[in-house]
Amino acid sequence: MAIVKHLLQFHAPKAGEPLCSGPEVTLTLGQRIDLAHFHTIVTVQLERPRVWMFAASLRPALNCTVTISGKVYESRTFPIVADDLGKTLFCAGFPCLSLTGLEASDNAVMVVLSEIVDPCEPNTCPWGND
Repeated sequence: MAIVKHLLQFHAPKAGEPLCSGPEVTLTLGQRIDLAHFHTIVTVQLERPRVWMFAASLRPALNCTVTISGKVYESRTFPIVADDLGKTLFCAGFPCLSLTGLEASDNAVMVVLSEIVDPCEPNTCPWGND
């Protein structure tokens, strides 16, 4: 049985792992943010994923994609609940953002960006993205 290692991981930081201490950003439902780190672009969008063919989930989720040198390597969706506050999204071991708040209506989340990533508008990040 092969062990699957994901580029994208969303968990509480372990001892010795770096924490995010950059600017705080509020993501609203449908909003997308791109984070550049060298040749890697991590795209994060807050949405309500489909649970059945026509029904959307009641919980928001972070839909995340990793693009390296213009090629998409991984996409994952992380449903968000109140217990996730304090968790960090890591890409290949580097921190991207930490979840710090969840709006009561579940239509927005507050995140702190890592100081090692550069936020950029879609299609404006260095080295290209989708």
